[in-house]
Amino acid sequence: MVIKFAGSFVASYRVVHVVVMVINFAGSFVASYTVVHVVAMVIKFAGSFVASYSVVHVVAMVIKFAGSFVASYAVVHKVAMVI
Repeated sequence: MVIKFAGSFVASYRVVHVVVMVINFAGSFVASYTVVHVVAMVIKFAGSFVASYSVVHVVAMVIKFAGSFVASYAVVHKVAMVI
């Protein structure tokens, strides 16, 4: 009886150990998934930030170009008036 009891105790201990290992593994998997998700969100945010920065940069360049174009046009117009 003692041996039988000890055997069932060892068996149940192994089952508990396996369950704990599975829970541990699942926990680390969920944790790593969360980390991956956060990293993906950061990359996405950084990507959209870089994209919006590029758009702003292009708009700024266009405005600068338009400004210099208008300025040179005004100079040409004044020169034409003088001539």
